[in-house]
Amino acid sequence: MRPTFWLLDEPTASLDTEAVLRFGDLVKHILDEGAGVLLTAHQSGSLLSMCHESWVLKEGRLHGQSS
Repeated sequence: MRPTFWLLDEPTASLDTEAVLRFGDLVKHILDEGAGVLLTAHQSGSLLSMCHESWVLKEGRLHGQSS
């Protein structure tokens, strides 16, 4: 299977630092293959650098930024 879009809800929540880095490599590979990714997380961390857009929910308001 080669999905064209991935929805990932808190995929790094229980991972240690090394596993988060390896997961980042996996996400980069998915993006390089041309698929889209929507990712939710409580921490911004290292995955934020590969985002085209990001949003932060703060005090009940959604704040967006493009990179």
